[in-house]
Amino acid sequence: MAKKSAKVYPTEYEIKLDLGSRDNYSKLVEELGTPLDIYNQENHFLDTRERTLLKSHWAFRVRIVAASEVPGIHRHSYAEVTLKGPETGEGIMAERHELNDPISLIAALSLVKSGIGILSPSVSPIVELRKMVGSKRLFPLVSFKNKRTLFDKSADCGCYLELDLTTFGRGILGYELEMEFDEPNAEAIERAVTYVRRLFQKLNIPYEIQRTSKFATALKNHSLLD
Repeated sequence: MAKKSAKVYPTEYEIKLDLGSRDNYSKLVEELGTPLDIYNQENHFLDTRERTLLKSHWAFRVRIVAASEVPGIHRHSYAEVTLKGPETGEGIMAERHELNDPISLIAALSLVKSGIGILSPSVSPIVELRKMVGSKRLFPLVSFKNKRTLFDKSADCGCYLELDLTTFGRGILGYELEMEFDEPNAEAIERAVTYVRRLFQKLNIPYEIQRTSKFATALKNHSLLD
């Protein structure tokens, strides 16, 4: 059983909304205007043969991010690894401890192909992971692709908005809006929620909290979730 390290992890605060359809997704893309960035992600999750992390509600992700699709943004492809703790929080706000570190594209591709072994990069998420699973080797579990359209903070909203089009395979697609917050500030959350609710009402999009993570959807798609 994986055990949580004593390390203090950064916390991610977000509200996820299920857009339900490609039409709703497209309406938001058009309405929100010029994005801050657009890029494609490959998300690969790894675990031990015994599913040590999955059984303890932890996850280890290798993410490969393609270069920006926005003209004038000269950002090259990059990769990172993330150790994600169990999701907590009450109500509409999802909270999850995450530890991120960049790695080289070559190292990322090696992890995706061969898993995590004794010679894997000594970055913080993998160092902490070793405290949880010991010397057990990790292997590819599930993966999915995601196109992310990022919109900068505005005076009306006050948080970053991320529009996601996710391809899970087997013909399964997901459409989601994520509202990203730096901290769980009640006033900022209320302002952002009011803004998005009004926006959805204008576009005739149902305001539905996303209750299932992309990771859980990928697991279910591969019959790995009870």
